[in-house]
This record gives sequence, C-alpha cells and structure tokens, in this order.
Amino acid sequence: MIELNDAPIDATHVLSLVHDPECGAEVMFVGTTRQWTALPMADNTAADNRAAGKPVAGNSVSTNPDRIETSHLVYEAYREMALVQMEKLEAEARRRWPVRRLAMVHRLGRVAASEASVAIAVSCPHRSEAFEAAKWLIDQLKHQVPIWKQEHYVQHGSQWIHPTAGNCNCGSTDQGADRLENMIPTDKPGTAKSAAAKLAADENAALSKGQTTRPIDSDKDYQPSEVSRL
Repeated sequence: MIELNDAPIDATHVLSLVHDPECGAEVMFVGTTRQWTALPMADNTAADNRAAGKPVAGNSVSTNPDRIETSHLVYEAYREMALVQMEKLEAEARRRWPVRRLAMVHRLGRVAASEASVAIAVSCPHRSEAFEAAKWLIDQLKHQVPIWKQEHYVQHGSQWIHPTAGNCNCGSTDQGADRLENMIPTDKPGTAKSAAAKLAADENAALSKGQTTRPIDSDKDYQPSEVSRL
C-alpha cells in the first residue's frame, strides 16, 4: 500500500498490512513531529557537558534557550508526482531486497507535536534485509519525493523545509534531491503548486526527449492538501 493521507496515521494498521507467513522479520519506521530541537551549538555544548560530567539543561525554554519548540508541522505535496515517486521507490526496494510486503503512508496537512507524519513497514524473510530496506526507503522518500514541510515554531514563526541529502542527517551522498533542493518553497500559501509547475515543466521537457510517458499539467495534476484550507 502506498498512500498520501490527510487523516492521522494508524501505525498498528500499517504494520498489519505487511504480515506474511514466509517472513521472519517485520520492520516499521514511524516519523513523528519532534516538539523540541536543540540548536547545533547547543548539541555540541550538551555533548561537551556530558563528557565533563556537567549537568545538561532540560527542555524548558526558560532553562534552556538553545532549544527551539515546534508547535506543529504542515505538509504540502505535488500529489500525483509524489505517488509516482513512491511507487518507484517500492519497485527499487523490491529489486534490491527480498521484500514480500510493503506499506508506505505519508500524512499531509497539519500534524501536531508527537503525531506521526510518515510510516513505512516492510516484511522480509530475515531481519538484516528488512532493516536495510526500511532505512533506505525513508531516506530516499525524503530525498526523492516532492513533499514539503513547514515547521511552525513557538518562538520564531514558521519556515519551509525540504530534508535534502545535505541536511536530513541520514548520511546519504545521493544527489537525487538536487531538483527538489532548488525548489524549497517560500513562506507563503500555495508554494507546492508553484513547485509543481516547475516540476511539470521539467517532466514535459523530458517527454520531448522520450524520457517519460506523458505531459503533466500542473493545474490538473496538482491537488492542494489541507494546507490550502488552514
């Protein structure tokens, strides 16, 4: 199952979709909205303090100004292309590993702190291949799929982010996100539609060279997510 969903993700249900009597391993990754994030310098300071046996500040803004609090996230997607890319990732994962069953769900719209934004589950005969497949899928989803995230901070307003290979901390050197990295939306409504128009132009240019299947109409193929109604 591959799905983009405006409703909350039921992780238990997602895991149930990959049960297979021929598999001894079922692995699921669930990505949630992180409420507290340490700024890079704060991370380094905390590590130094731990190494020196010094106390590390807690999560309160009043006791630790080097942490930023996220109230919620808002996701936008170029739906048709996102689903196509997710299907390609499924096919490639099945080519690389003996994946018997796979489920991949990404939430769109507003996602509150601690709620799930993505769930990926795979089943394989053995655990090592299941772990490898699940990790590869979430890393590549972040790099390859046109889904944009707007973080809403308690202290500092909001910011659009796309977790490209340079900043998602997965350790990948994959350059497949270059095109997405150049389309990080600005802080205004409808940004995914603008990015969709650029992606459509690229796809139609590829069509003229025989590299894709049909022209893409950004107005027709783009379906706004919940963000347009917030």
